[in-house]
Amino acid sequence: MHQFNVFQRIHTLPTFVKAILALTVIGYGAYAFWYEALYMYLFFQIPYTYFDFNQPLGEFFLNYVSISGLFAIMAYGAEKVKNKN
Repeated sequence: MHQFNVFQRIHTLPTFVKAILALTVIGYGAYAFWYEALYMYLFFQIPYTYFDFNQPLGEFFLNYVSISGLFAIMAYGAEKVKNKN
């Protein structure tokens, strides 16, 4: 149940801090999406995925978690816009 306590702490942060965190995730996620060239896989320009095995494991996870965060924030924003009308 510890993870719920962390989410409650994030919920109590001021709005500008949450905005800065979201912009940081969006910025690094967009950079990582371009750096990993995932747009080429997304549009089937490359038929097979080759991972760089020389890339450090921490950097790999940071890149993919930030890309996931980027798409999660984009989906959240799209849902807010959809429900606003």
